[in-house]
Amino acid sequence: MLEYANLSNGQNEMVYDKNGGLIADFDRNICTIRKNVLFLPDTIQFVNGNQIVHRYDAMGRKLQTTYYRKRVQGSVTDYIISAEYYNENICYTRPTWNNGRYLHRVSNPEGCMWYL
Repeated sequence: MLEYANLSNGQNEMVYDKNGGLIADFDRNICTIRKNVLFLPDTIQFVNGNQIVHRYDAMGRKLQTTYYRKRVQGSVTDYIISAEYYNENICYTRPTWNNGRYLHRVSNPEGCMWYL
């Protein structure tokens, strides 16, 4: 069982904006959470320089997540309709109903597919 790791011992471990949205969580080494006009997190900045950047469409559906390690682009996850692509390889599709059961299609980075 994983235990919660208390990384910060400061008084203000979590910082909120005037709308009650989390904008910093020093317990998880997050120094800034920037929101877009839809109040969705578009940039998460960590103390060590790493970033997670999200892109959304006008309806608020997540289109892409890009991970940066010290300002160098790492992995990219694209969300297209019901599928997720990890570095341009399909890795997950949302379940579909078939013959009275849901089918889950999952793959690993090597391209192996499983139907659960």
